[in-house]
Amino acid sequence: MPDLKTLLTAILLALPLLATAQVYKWTDENGQVHYGSQPPKQGQADRIKLRAAPPAPRQEKSEPTQAKDESGGEQRRTAAEKEAEAARRAQLQENCAIARKNLAVLQEPTHRRFRTDDGEITYFDDEQRQQRIDQAQAYIDENCA
Repeated sequence: MPDLKTLLTAILLALPLLATAQVYKWTDENGQVHYGSQPPKQGQADRIKLRAAPPAPRQEKSEPTQAKDESGGEQRRTAAEKEAEAARRAQLQENCAIARKNLAVLQEPTHRRFRTDDGEITYFDDEQRQQRIDQAQAYIDENCA
């Protein structure tokens, strides 16, 4: 009789073989493609080889790199973090300039015709125009200090 260690080793080696699932692909009489773990009773099915999914990329802890500088203990960020922050600030400045321009156009008393996001031209009444002015001003107040 095999010892317990040999038996456990054999079971552990056989587990991956038991875990592999078979997937079949077939097309029905209407031309619709089906997938399943069992082939259809009628008709022919192709067996599909499954590949293991690639491992998920490792995620590093998102703690800023800490280093002491000569002036006394301030934290330095990596160059990539600084570059990303600069790009974010530049985009925010551009968005603020656009928001201010849109607000100025909305505040013109004679300007009532506007182009919507889908390119259609529409006319705002006073209430709609004021609502857009309030939205633009709120965005500027929140993001463009």
